Amino acid sequence: MAKLPKKSDLTVRGSKTEHFDETAVIEVDPRIEYAHFVNFHPGDGQVCEVNPPRFSWGYDPAVIPQEDHLREMLFTLQLSRRGDFLHPDLEIKGTPYNFYNALPVLDQDATWHWRVGYCAEREVVWSAVRTFTFEPGAVEWDRTVIDRVGDYLKEHPRVPFSEDQWEEIRSLHNRDPVVAEIRDYAISQADKVQQKDWWDDFPKGDQERYKGGTTRFEGSKFYAGIGRGLETVAFAYKLTGDEAYAGVRERILKMASWPPGGFSSPEGMGLSDAKNSTWITGNLSLYFDWFYHDLTDEEHRVILNSIRWRLEHNVRHYSWKKDSLRGIGAFSSSHAYEDFLWTLPGALATYEHLSESREAIELGLHYLMGVTNPFGPEEAWNEGVAYGGWKLATLLDTALYFNFTVPELHLERNPYWKKIGDFFSWLSPLGITSCSFGNGGHSMHYVRAHNANFRKLAFLTGDGCLLRNWEQCHTWEGKNLGYPTPPIDYAICSCWQDMPQKATESDQHRIFPVAGWVMADSKSPSDAMEYRDAVGMIYHCRPRGGYSHSFFSENAFDIFAYGELIANGGGGTENRNPFARSTMSHNSILVDGVGQYQDKLDSAFPWAGRVIAYRKTPTCVYWAGDATRAYQKTPYLLRAIRHILFVRSRYFVIFDDLAVKSDHDPARFSWLYHVRQDVPVVTNDGGFQYRVGDTCVRVVQVASNLEIHNMRMIDGYKNVITDEDMCQEIYDALHGFSRPLNMEGNVEFEKITANNIWMTNETPATEHTFLSVIMPWRASEDEPFFERLSDARFRVVWPDGVSDTISFGQALEGCTIHVDFESIRARAKLLEVDFLSRNRFE
Repeated sequence: MAKLPKKSDLTVRGSKTEHFDETAVIEVDPRIEYAHFVNFHPGDGQVCEVNPPRFSWGYDPAVIPQEDHLREMLFTLQLSRRGDFLHPDLEIKGTPYNFYNALPVLDQDATWHWRVGYCAEREVVWSAVRTFTFEPGAVEWDRTVIDRVGDYLKEHPRVPFSEDQWEEIRSLHNRDPVVAEIRDYAISQADKVQQKDWWDDFPKGDQERYKGGTTRFEGSKFYAGIGRGLETVAFAYKLTGDEAYAGVRERILKMASWPPGGFSSPEGMGLSDAKNSTWITGNLSLYFDWFYHDLTDEEHRVILNSIRWRLEHNVRHYSWKKDSLRGIGAFSSSHAYEDFLWTLPGALATYEHLSESREAIELGLHYLMGVTNPFGPEEAWNEGVAYGGWKLATLLDTALYFNFTVPELHLERNPYWKKIGDFFSWLSPLGITSCSFGNGGHSMHYVRAHNANFRKLAFLTGDGCLLRNWEQCHTWEGKNLGYPTPPIDYAICSCWQDMPQKATESDQHRIFPVAGWVMADSKSPSDAMEYRDAVGMIYHCRPRGGYSHSFFSENAFDIFAYGELIANGGGGTENRNPFARSTMSHNSILVDGVGQYQDKLDSAFPWAGRVIAYRKTPTCVYWAGDATRAYQKTPYLLRAIRHILFVRSRYFVIFDDLAVKSDHDPARFSWLYHVRQDVPVVTNDGGFQYRVGDTCVRVVQVASNLEIHNMRMIDGYKNVITDEDMCQEIYDALHGFSRPLNMEGNVEFEKITANNIWMTNETPATEHTFLSVIMPWRASEDEPFFERLSDARFRVVWPDGVSDTISFGQALEGCTIHVDFESIRARAKLLEVDFLSRNRFE
């Protein structure tokens, strides 16, 4: 154990205690309520950074649809400076979309009132009235161009280049080394496509799965690969004029001739019940646009007919109002969202030829400008780094095709781009090996996503940090990851006149309060070299909770220190893995062995979690999250509030304030901590200690009377309290069928978290607190000294003499940091009750 330094060597920086009390509490933001649905934006009282605001509202007045099917609805949007809706300043009548954005710039100095009328079968129901104002200097973004977009879509080619621009870019590689790199990449990819088996043995139809395929998903993926491959060859042909690529024409026409219902059809049509083939709409359309003048009238007809029925199906029957919840009008599922975005470039290329294209463009522009991303429209993406990154790539590609084709849209003025780039930078700092909160958490997933997205985001925002981040990911570990969308990368090169200076973040923390994330990092997250010296945490308590490709893990965290990931949940984070989804696999809390669950249809739970307090001081970053509503399977839970201190950019203090309702039996609360690596963990009465690489870690529980279990390897799938064993369930989910498990032979141990540590109160209690201290240090340094002073008070002394005495609850003499968690809890609860009493949808 570490020895206490001499008193003369101790340094207490500043004699004044740093207090965290009710003044650190954050107001309830109305945008968190039912945030997984298309909801009311701007929120009531919101101060907007763009003029006019981006508008959306619930398809149903109650936000959560009250019927099994979405009724046909026409909406009336009214805006008034005085709140006089008999004489509104602006009124949009009869829009079929619940996100209207063809709006002019508004009076910057006014307080605006707005409401929506729901018109169905002659009955009009009005929403509550909401207000908004503007920040000084809010970006002006006149979006009335939506109503005139057809004026810009009359000539071919145009997506993303006109014929004159094509002539220019064909020679751009001679004077721009980046373009030369992109050109070489595009040509090499086209050459690889022509080596595929299907190139010479092109399918006669799409009614059969490809050779060796066993599922409809594989069939869809195979034909989607053909479509994307043909687009790749088409781009190389258009770029070079080399007749070696001319064979793409007959294959495009063959694919376009296939009737609806096969594996190449969009998702939800005939044999295709997987999303991949929806890409083909865009693949056909780009060829149609690029080679428009080379095609005969009959060839135009063949391709347009294929695009027509694909658009008609996706927009009218799948993505827009699919079922009652899964379309982009209400609650967007992953597939409805992706399929819609993949379809839009096809509509952009064929606007003047098809009524289905004009309908899709109108719908698409209102959506891109108003909602943008249903998985976090303000500042985040509520999915794992893989799925979130892939969908962001789709969103960016679609938005940039629009912006390059019709620059007058000025989609770059959407404030979302800057925020989402910042979010993903802090969510996955360069060097971290896994992110636990959603499917696909491996490091190469986020590196490839950064490579696909961050150069485009830097172009849209002028953010040099994003450009620096992209530069490192583009050549990750000495391997060039290429350019996933060469046409867009070419367009960026031809348009980017003022490239920002590469930079790294200057501050060490971020909060995304609407989405429910806090990140703290002692170094820049956009520099892989700095990760070796960094200490940081990624934390979330999200209003949206766990759904789609994210997990039931509110109040959970990942921690990294000195080049090592030292605390990380989620297991292997594989899609469909029930262990990854379970709270049991995350650094969070269980109640009587039961974790979190949220029913998105239950209107009694307007949010799963919420960041309730936040403050930055010279000594530390403090925040708190309330995840009580995330535990719907334990309705007797009264509170689950977690307070966190990141002290001196060195170590973490976590205080959990837990209780069950007084009329319920006392409960056992389990504090979970996961060490992914297979390293020895030494436990004792007060906690445990371990080492990963050259990083040593000590975790101390200040409270006493705890049971400690380290469920190693395959035993980590067992629940200490309920005795549930998830092994068979996990195997069945990942392998698609049930069979007896041979643990040694059938489980991939590299995907198992090696150390699953449970700390549980021995005696059931109505109220319980955990006070945890997590101290990492380099193996070459001396261990910090820890002294327990009471169940809610302790002292830490570092080898350099820096000392902190920290207390929760009562402010005792001699404390350097004090958290009045009871006043914070009371203030947050008061704000919540007041908000819910005032903000019920009419």
